[in-house]
Amino acid sequence: YIALITILLILMSAILVIMPMRSDIILWKRSPDKKKRHLQWRVLKGIVS
Repeated sequence: YIALITILLILMSAILVIMPMRSDIILWKRSPDKKKRHLQWRVLKGIVS
C-alpha cells in the first residue's frame, strides 16, 4: 500500500517535471530567454525537492 503511494508521488513529480520541460523547449525555440528558463528550473527543483 505504501509502495503504491510512493509510485503515485514519483509519477506526479515526473509529470510536473516533463510538462514544464516541453513548454520550455517550445518557448526557447521562439525566444531564447535563458534568465527566464533558469528561474523556472530553480522553481521546479524547489517543488520536486
